[in-house]
Amino acid sequence: MSVTWPSHWDSTQLGNEELFSTENGIWQGKRLPLVACKVLRNTNFADDGTLDFTNVARIEIEKRLLDKKRLIRGDIIIERSGGGPQQPVGRVAYFDQNDGEFCFSNFTTRLRVVSGHRADSRFIHKFLLYLHMSGQTEPLQRRTTGIRNLAFGDYLKLTIPLPPVVEQRSIVRVLDAVHRAKHARQRELVLEGERKAALMEFLFTQGTCGDPTKQTEIGEIPQSWRVVPLDEIAELVSGGTPSRQSVDWWKGRIPWASPKDMKKLRLWDTEEHVSNAGLEAGSRLVPAQTIFIVIRGMVLAKDVPIAITEVPMAFNQDMKAVLPGEEVMPEFLLYALIWRKDGLTKYIGTSAHGTRRISTEAVGSLALPIPPLSEQAKIAELLRACDNRIDAIEREIPLHQELFQTMLEEMMTGRLSAVPLIEEHQAQ
Repeated sequence: MSVTWPSHWDSTQLGNEELFSTENGIWQGKRLPLVACKVLRNTNFADDGTLDFTNVARIEIEKRLLDKKRLIRGDIIIERSGGGPQQPVGRVAYFDQNDGEFCFSNFTTRLRVVSGHRADSRFIHKFLLYLHMSGQTEPLQRRTTGIRNLAFGDYLKLTIPLPPVVEQRSIVRVLDAVHRAKHARQRELVLEGERKAALMEFLFTQGTCGDPTKQTEIGEIPQSWRVVPLDEIAELVSGGTPSRQSVDWWKGRIPWASPKDMKKLRLWDTEEHVSNAGLEAGSRLVPAQTIFIVIRGMVLAKDVPIAITEVPMAFNQDMKAVLPGEEVMPEFLLYALIWRKDGLTKYIGTSAHGTRRISTEAVGSLALPIPPLSEQAKIAELLRACDNRIDAIEREIPLHQELFQTMLEEMMTGRLSAVPLIEEHQAQ
């Protein structure tokens, strides 16, 4: 690594034992007595340098090793084994907990700052995060039996910058502020999803007009609403896949949807496209405002993906296309199907090849609540407004992540100073 830092910055190596100590991780103990300890693993590492504590392993380790392997606030955990083609080994995580007995697994190493007057642990963590995010740990990977290992001896020889501690802390403050902004938007996204779910439940059980309600086979709904099977208000059609042998059939401009495209509620485009000849030979075109339901695939073990097309599309045989009739608005039908998704999951079966599937009969017989068209429009408008807010937040989160990575690189190379930013903020 060849980086030029500001002239007033010092530097050192990670292996400098006057500043840092390292300790390898631990796993299941053998020598008695044993003691229970929560052990952080690679699976607890988040890509942004934080730790996810929702699924922490609890194992018995040798009591004599507990003090040496116990984490304290400010420790940095380094991934020594793991990674993959899209994620080089060498991720780092900052331990910020005050309570609980936590250790770290044998696939990791703990790095601890032992000289706080020269190095701030949060700054060191941010710099190691920068090394990984910028791909500088990738040349230090060693592959054995399919596992990627970090050449830790070489890792400890890396030169790292040491600005004055006051400046280190200023850099951390700026980066943490950007990081908090991203996490605030992520929390807001979760809350918006919860608000939408609550609003949907209210709208499909109480309506928008304050009418009295009645009990039906699908639960409580307004008295003026009807309960009808899907195939009475919409046409269900099947798609297909043109032959892969005809390469030219897959060089067209017609979007061709399959379950892998069903990650969004609204489909504007697809991963694959077909030509007119391919469409005529093996698929089917449906208009915009058609609803797709995945009826075959292992994804059904987790969910029943449902989406609406915003442009005309072809589609494959693993999905059913729902063409709304005159009695139902497409947007309303989309939300009604999502609200009644549990009515489909109970009919998920397994084919002879082990693939999950839902029969066309089960989809067609799904009972749905149908209000007058004017109320359908109100409900669709309210829920679409929720989706617009969710979409706006989803677009912002990658921008926050991009800003963090840019600021991280600029500050860790000294091209951008944190001191003026702090002074400007304090003056406001």
